[in-house]
Amino acid sequence: MSRLIEKQIRKTDIFGRWGGEEFIIITPALKTEKAVKFAEKIRNCIEEHQFDEDKKITVSIGVAEYKDDQSSEAIINRADKALYRAKRAGRNRVEKY
Repeated sequence: MSRLIEKQIRKTDIFGRWGGEEFIIITPALKTEKAVKFAEKIRNCIEEHQFDEDKKITVSIGVAEYKDDQSSEAIINRADKALYRAKRAGRNRVEKY
């Protein structure tokens, strides 16, 4: 899945593992609405990909935009809240904060 995501991101984006089953993508210069569209592109790409396993893999994604004078912890917290909202709403979706 990581290789699939790496093919979708721009050279200016930063992609990495954030936790056990969580990843983070930092997308400089993308405002919220464009970041949501970008996240939907990644979500669709993963959902439609035929992985080696014989099961469907989907992702839930939380999006948050940097706000002036906000710490990195605060941004991550907002993205995490959006992620859990996506999971509670049925998974395989993108939510913004």
